[in-house]
Amino acid sequence: MLALNAMSYYLGEEKFNNALKNYIEKVKFRGAPYITSVEFTDHIRNATPDSLKYLIHDLFETVTFYDNRIMKSETAQQSKNEYEIRLSFEVKKYKKSGDGNINSPLPPDDLIQIGFYKDSSDEIPFEYKWLRVIQNENHIKFVLSYKPEKIILDPNFLIIDKNTKDNILQF
Repeated sequence: MLALNAMSYYLGEEKFNNALKNYIEKVKFRGAPYITSVEFTDHIRNATPDSLKYLIHDLFETVTFYDNRIMKSETAQQSKNEYEIRLSFEVKKYKKSGDGNINSPLPPDDLIQIGFYKDSSDEIPFEYKWLRVIQNENHIKFVLSYKPEKIILDPNFLIIDKNTKDNILQF
């Protein structure tokens, strides 16, 4: 369920639903040999652009975990309706090793979603930003037309994070 939900976000709901519909049309009423998870995964892989193919491996073929956290944020008002947000965060990616431990670090090359909230009590972000993350420690600047009260790394829980509590920054 987590993998399918994540793919729907990354591919876009319409594209993902069309891929599922095409697969169901292809295999419905099929007898032996019956469908397999490998066949299904290959079908999803074919509907996935090259820039997101890593997701097939991370979500369907291995057990991949993250340990992401927001380290700090600074906000500076640039003008009446312009705020500069400097965000420092960490993205650590792991896979489960053969002995069952989560200790095999992987270099990140992932698309990560960040949610910006106008009101800290909101459950739905006012705005999303997608970032390609290629290093563990990241420092990025955003210019927004409002001062956010809350920022969350991976607000829709698209990846399996060991501790989601440190993904939240409230002002």
